[in-house]
Amino acid sequence: MACSIRSCLLLGWLFLLFSQHALSAALPLEKRDPRPVRAMRELRLAMREDTGGYYAVWRDGPGGDYDLLIEARVDEQTNTLYRRSARQFNLKTKVRTVTAREAMLSFWKRKSTQPLESIRHIVYNIIINQETLDAIQHVVDSNQPRCDEGWCRVKSGEAGFQYLVESSPHAKGSIRIIDDFVEFSNHYVSSFDWQDTKVDKNPWFRVNYQPGSLTSKMAMDRPTRREDFGVALICALPLEFDAAVLTLDEIWEDDEHHYGKAPGDHNHYTFGRTGRHNVVLLLLPNMGKSSSASACASLRHSFSALRLSFLCGICGGVPNPSPDAHIRLGDIIVAEAIVQYDFGRQYPSEFALKDTIDDSLGRASREIRSFLVGFKTDHGRRNLERRTATELDVLQAKAVEDGSWTKFTRPSSSDDVLFRADYPHRHAQSICCSDEAACKQAIETSCEQLGCVVDSRQSRVSCEEQPSTPSRSRVFIGKVGSGDTVMKSGKHRDRIAREHDLIGFEMEGAGIWDEMPCLVVKAVCDYADSHKNKKWQAFAAAAAASATKALLGRYNPGSSSVSPLQAAPAFEPPPSGPFFSVPHRQNSDFVDRPDVLGRVRNLFGHESEELKRARVAIHGLGGVGKTQIALAYCHWFRKRFSEASVFWVYAASVGRFRQAYNDIAQLCNIPGRDDPTVDVLPLVKEWLEKNHRGKWLLVIDNADDTEVFFHPRTAGTNFGIQDEAEPGGDVGRYVPECAQGSVLITSRNKQAAVRLTHGKQPIEVNKMTDDEAGELLRSILEDDTVSDEDVSLLSSKLEHLPLALAQAASYILRESVSIEGYVSLLDQSDFSVVDRLSEPFETVGRDSETPHALTATWMISFNQIERQHPLAGKVLN
Repeated sequence: MACSIRSCLLLGWLFLLFSQHALSAALPLEKRDPRPVRAMRELRLAMREDTGGYYAVWRDGPGGDYDLLIEARVDEQTNTLYRRSARQFNLKTKVRTVTAREAMLSFWKRKSTQPLESIRHIVYNIIINQETLDAIQHVVDSNQPRCDEGWCRVKSGEAGFQYLVESSPHAKGSIRIIDDFVEFSNHYVSSFDWQDTKVDKNPWFRVNYQPGSLTSKMAMDRPTRREDFGVALICALPLEFDAAVLTLDEIWEDDEHHYGKAPGDHNHYTFGRTGRHNVVLLLLPNMGKSSSASACASLRHSFSALRLSFLCGICGGVPNPSPDAHIRLGDIIVAEAIVQYDFGRQYPSEFALKDTIDDSLGRASREIRSFLVGFKTDHGRRNLERRTATELDVLQAKAVEDGSWTKFTRPSSSDDVLFRADYPHRHAQSICCSDEAACKQAIETSCEQLGCVVDSRQSRVSCEEQPSTPSRSRVFIGKVGSGDTVMKSGKHRDRIAREHDLIGFEMEGAGIWDEMPCLVVKAVCDYADSHKNKKWQAFAAAAAASATKALLGRYNPGSSSVSPLQAAPAFEPPPSGPFFSVPHRQNSDFVDRPDVLGRVRNLFGHESEELKRARVAIHGLGGVGKTQIALAYCHWFRKRFSEASVFWVYAASVGRFRQAYNDIAQLCNIPGRDDPTVDVLPLVKEWLEKNHRGKWLLVIDNADDTEVFFHPRTAGTNFGIQDEAEPGGDVGRYVPECAQGSVLITSRNKQAAVRLTHGKQPIEVNKMTDDEAGELLRSILEDDTVSDEDVSLLSSKLEHLPLALAQAASYILRESVSIEGYVSLLDQSDFSVVDRLSEPFETVGRDSETPHALTATWMISFNQIERQHPLAGKVLN
């Protein structure tokens, strides 16, 4: 009986222990760690936006160094807090004035519109390697952790994770995991507790529970035949090939004779694996189109099952392909179309490009276009840039192991120098060099030795770049020029780029483009001018190879639509909606403008559901808050009409208008969207106007330029006569109009607003009141104690303009100055006001190509006035 009692007591104790243990894992995070979360201002934390949606958050320590620096971001879709890195600098003092946990939760409180209770988990990035996989596998298989809905909770102190946290050479206690492999995108490890790993060495983690599947995914069997290879990597230079090899997860050196080649194929191949893709590498025998075309014809003959090829390497970049795009050395260029710019007819007076259907290479294949479309969004591009940076870190680490570290490091930003396009690389005073031509000696001499004039060049170092946040390669997608000549002239570069809308120049893409489906991925190593040198070639080769691997990680050959947006495959039935295509999240700092929003609702008839107007325009100065009002209306409309669709078109240029319509066509799977003979503008207009589409709202933002919307002959008049549209304008005819649709237009140009609403008076957005300005400032500053006097003082200085107030608040937070101190800076001089209002800053609702600084916003308005009304421009100037 006693034994039985002891058994019962033991079982009861075990049950109680298990229940408490299970309860601690199942409780919400804030219940398991009820410590209060202080605001960033209280913790003296500063913040600035980094790349890929991450923010650098830091606190200055007592010794003048950072006390703590973390990189984090919030994802409100999954209620997840991501931490990319965490570093503490004042290690000698052994004083932690703020922990990483406090900083991260304070960051969530500052950036998220959701309460702290909504956080599901915190994700720490960790380097995936075989040791890490073995550790995860051991925990999953050996300890059989408790699971629910396919996820398991295990403790870091248990066997495998103890090794992961304390012993892995790739962890070293910092717990960094890279989840860049598609196979492991759902197998990453994430913290499941508030506890900081520096304080509590035994936090909970969650792991996707698939026993035996993790290591088996990486350890794939070698292919047995040539038909098992679906991807080819093609390089033109040995340096590019060396970088590409470093991206392979496995290399099969001795298998060329095993797989064999087709008769007459003289190529030399290297075989390996990247993620789950079997890859064949080809180094071209020579540079140029003919060499690449011949080699790829043989490649396709030997490997008939290839679905996709990547041409990766280096190229020359167009430094400023548009006013808002600035390409720098080391940036990535992905071609969506190839222009063979040296293929044509030379007449006595000019060179004429052959651009008929039979002669031109055209755009990429349908599968590649579907694959690339997601990377054209801000979210997709930033994600690709982050993945590229991660792969580059891994590549450089492998280069260290091979003893070739110096080959792939990033050169100093001071070596990124751009000369004026009309400044030639030649001797300054020499009888061998003319004004236009340079002698052979000058061509072979560096700029430093030649003494190229400093006044004729400019460093491309960003004034915002800090030593603690090294520069990252950015990604640009556009048309690339391909020819058999090396472009070494700034004047020719700019002229050809303008004529064909190019962002870069290279030499092999035109030869491959017609042979097989190909993605051209190049990194910029020079500016395609006479001052080019080889300093950036190795790093550019590594950056291109890393971007290629990042893209390949997202490629799924089993689907015809594999973009990061997960668009529906081509043969699925079109989605029925509703659709919500608004590029900005809801702004938690938005101050309600009930008078304007109420008038918009009344004019549309959305309150009474009685249609009054199909189009409504809001008009006002740049920076007065028109886009924020439109954004708020989108989210109100979505809640009010849950079955309705909402679309957003950024209309500052014809190109952006057309791109937005193309995005709508892709999102809604509109039939005919991939037909090269179909114009997407009337296609989307007619689709929206069909009665069975249901209720929808279309926002046309920044409709400021009449030349974008109306035929040039009528852009400055009120006449309705319109001829056939000339290239580049007259998109106003493609704004849809029907009973079930509403079009909300924002514009600084009252004439454009009136014409787009068929002569109706637009709603004028006035400056903020003192109360509204105070609410905005207190919301951004997270300080309810800001006095009415300070609000009134600052608001009157900035004319009660929301954008100027938001910009001022951003500066006050960043520089930790008082409102009175900021006003003192403004009072120094008129130039001081211009300087303060010229600084860019981050705010919700501003398009990536719209300047965030107030003065830049006004400059766009002035430029439009000067172009359309030269006399008025002279008066204002």
